[in-house]
Amino acid sequence: PTPTPTPPPPPPVPRQVSCDARQASSPVSSPPLVSSVCSETTPSAPHRRPRDGRSHAVQLERSAASRSSVAAGTVDCLICFGEHGPASVMYIPCRHMHICTKCYADRRRAWRQNLPRVRAENARRVEVNKELIKEDKEPMAMLPEAYLCEQCQTEVAFAGSVSEVAQWSTKPFVTGAS
Repeated sequence: PTPTPTPPPPPPVPRQVSCDARQASSPVSSPPLVSSVCSETTPSAPHRRPRDGRSHAVQLERSAASRSSVAAGTVDCLICFGEHGPASVMYIPCRHMHICTKCYADRRRAWRQNLPRVRAENARRVEVNKELIKEDKEPMAMLPEAYLCEQCQTEVAFAGSVSEVAQWSTKPFVTGAS
């Protein structure tokens, strides 16, 4: 018996992709990531829900609200996308203001909880690096222990509202004063 030929696969169905890309970052020190909330529709599945479970209408509404808030002078938090409030915490020295007070408090708490582990890992790496240097090999990089800006990965010297930053910046830095 001769095998019956398999029919060719159907042609690809055109699809439309709608994305709302935003800058985000992970709590671990790494370059900023770009996350996007995308919804995909095809003619055969026009009401398919996006990956995060929200309807396309809700996404469009949030995207429009985000654009209007930028026009009004406020920006949504890059972590919660404005769910907890607008971006209101400014970092010094980089002057980025892209995170709300709740997300900042959550990230700072997580950073403080993780700091002993980071320090222990750096201590371990110091010991490993001593051996690697003796063997003329490339030493391991140390993990950053400082709290870093989510956007530019700069060490944060001070964080607060715009008015707190203004107060902080006008206080003189005096060494040796009691």
